[in-house]
Amino acid sequence: MLKRLMGAAVLLLVPVCGDALTLDRIIVSRTQDGPPADGQFIGGDRVFIRVEATNFERKEGTADLSQDVVIEAPFGITMVNQKNAGGVSFERPLDPSSPATLTSVFQFPNGPQGTWKIRITVNDKVAGSAATQSATVELMKNRTPVPLVQP
Repeated sequence: MLKRLMGAAVLLLVPVCGDALTLDRIIVSRTQDGPPADGQFIGGDRVFIRVEATNFERKEGTADLSQDVVIEAPFGITMVNQKNAGGVSFERPLDPSSPATLTSVFQFPNGPQGTWKIRITVNDKVAGSAATQSATVELMKNRTPVPLVQP
């Protein structure tokens, strides 16, 4: 089975409030530090989900963020519900405008074809706040062949 991001593999998000915890973008890829995927995954493929968060709080230079991931199949059936799927804690002061990147890795579940939702919640443990964003993907039966380019 195949999943394909509808639109783009990078979802740019608009901050709701100037000083609130903000998820700036969600990146779905096939490798940990790789570029956004072309959107073609087969059920069972490894999927790396990276989220960039900004406007999180620090206490004495320390930040503590965690990430919860929910993957829902069509009709709202929850296939993955992972608390603390990825997190970051650091003690060095960062530029407040620099994002923190949280990464989680999943084997994309086999399931029905159709539109799936990936919902990411980042928890700011210092501030006691959270922010949630979603991306949709399309799970299909087959990978689309990539045409060979002749030089």
